[in-house]
Amino acid sequence: MAAPSETYVDPAIAANSGTGTIGDPYGDLQYALDTMTRDSTNGDRVNVKAGTDEILSSTLTLATYGIPSLAAPLIIQGYTAAAGDGGIGGINVNANASLLASTNYDWLSLINLDIYNSTSTLINNGSGKELAIIGCELHPQADTTAINTQTNCTIIGNNIYDCDRGIDLTSGNNVIAFNYISLTRSTINPRCIEANANPGNTIIGNICTIAVTTGHGIRTTGSFNRIEGNSVYSSVASTKPGILAGGGDGSCVLSNAVEGFSGVGGINYDLSGDLHAYGNNASYNGATGYSATGFQFIDFGNNESLSASPFDKSGSDTFANRFTYFAPVNTGNVRGGAYPSGARRDKGAVQHADPAGVGGGGIKLAGKGGGLVG
Repeated sequence: MAAPSETYVDPAIAANSGTGTIGDPYGDLQYALDTMTRDSTNGDRVNVKAGTDEILSSTLTLATYGIPSLAAPLIIQGYTAAAGDGGIGGINVNANASLLASTNYDWLSLINLDIYNSTSTLINNGSGKELAIIGCELHPQADTTAINTQTNCTIIGNNIYDCDRGIDLTSGNNVIAFNYISLTRSTINPRCIEANANPGNTIIGNICTIAVTTGHGIRTTGSFNRIEGNSVYSSVASTKPGILAGGGDGSCVLSNAVEGFSGVGGINYDLSGDLHAYGNNASYNGATGYSATGFQFIDFGNNESLSASPFDKSGSDTFANRFTYFAPVNTGNVRGGAYPSGARRDKGAVQHADPAGVGGGGIKLAGKGGGLVG
């Protein structure tokens, strides 16, 4: 498969016009999807220009464009002056239910977009698979879910906020990594990341920050999930678990940092499933630090209960300031803790410049939508 064909949209034109080239872009995203000639061999990238947000008149549809495939995927990506330059294109869902109909997400990538203002689940991948959401800003601005998705999906480096739930995984084998998720709404049992009875998810390097007393951080009830290197913080004494690994068998909970689930019934780490492995975790200010009630746990050790916060908390708790606010502090073994022997990293999502003097710097995110850099 060669590179996808390029199509350009400039919402500032705001008209059903243009030819879709960079010099003569379409003026409307739905018009582009209905008018462009689909590349059924290599797929398409529709580049949405930054500056003026696309305002949808209704939920987007691919009825005319067609359903993307493995061989011919569809990418919708922001740009400023040239395709792939990191510009953030804006899409105002305009109080419609969601961005797309739930059957339209197979082999779709959403990259470097600011998508907002839905009345129901913003990205509702109810029956699809192979969706990628990378470097986006997602805020439904309602008591609803930002992302509901199924299987084999990749959600990396996004800023998710102003919603009741961040990411709901309704099937397994998804990668959820390096996202910043902020919960401030509390209508439907708020959770940053939920994997309900679904196996094989990788949940790594996320920052979950919770400002509602019934908010969960990361909640999994299936088998064989990997929950590693996440920072989970409740600023309001939540009564729920920070990290819950319950239900099924064989999950790993490693190198996380959890603080603040100190309300009545709150638990920083609720390890109630069976045959789990856990190690190198940090807990601070939970009503219960660790509750390991499942059967046959493998404890790698260095699961510590701290006397001070593992997070620096300088400045404000925002996406822009996340690397400073959630920087690991040198308390206990938060910086450069070891598990099992010899494998070393800071606890939590953010790595300081040289963990324990062993070199490296972990993974950092940059840009409005959190694009990845080494």
